[in-house]
Amino acid sequence: MTSIEKDFADVRRLTRIALPESDRYVFRLGAAVYGFASVSSFMAEVICHMDPEKSRTELEAKTGGRLADAFKQTVAKIEHLEPEAFAAGQQAYELFRTLNDERSDIIHSYPITSTAGNQILHRRQDATEPRGQGQTLTFGKPAKHFEVTDEFMDTFLARLHQVNERLYFIRDIFRPTVQPVA
Repeated sequence: MTSIEKDFADVRRLTRIALPESDRYVFRLGAAVYGFASVSSFMAEVICHMDPEKSRTELEAKTGGRLADAFKQTVAKIEHLEPEAFAAGQQAYELFRTLNDERSDIIHSYPITSTAGNQILHRRQDATEPRGQGQTLTFGKPAKHFEVTDEFMDTFLARLHQVNERLYFIRDIFRPTVQPVA
């Protein structure tokens, strides 16, 4: 038994919860959740580089959707100052919004036995109608029914990487790397 297999076996012994048999599936699931949290934290850092008046602590306390909104607002302020960073910021925002929705889908999914006979997560959300709440309007959402497969998580992780790369691009513009003196 490898050290990784031992680690997974130790985790399985901690609970009677039925975990998927596939260690790879559990690993991908953890990487998706952790990776999203990491990119969210980095997004808060980048916001603070673009606008030093922002509080990183307050930004990191926001939900993914509110953090994305704060990022979009900050990116809008740099459109004429740093056009390349603005373009990268728009791309990062759009990807992050989609990933935030998908991360919510992962978190709000439930276990099923897949058609292949494996334990896997499944997302089911019925369609919702738009409704008003005071001064705000909640938009309706289409129905969703899908399995959270290895392929879904691989694609999710690849797009997280794309957001991360765009954030590095922006950070490098606003906080250039200082080369050590030889």
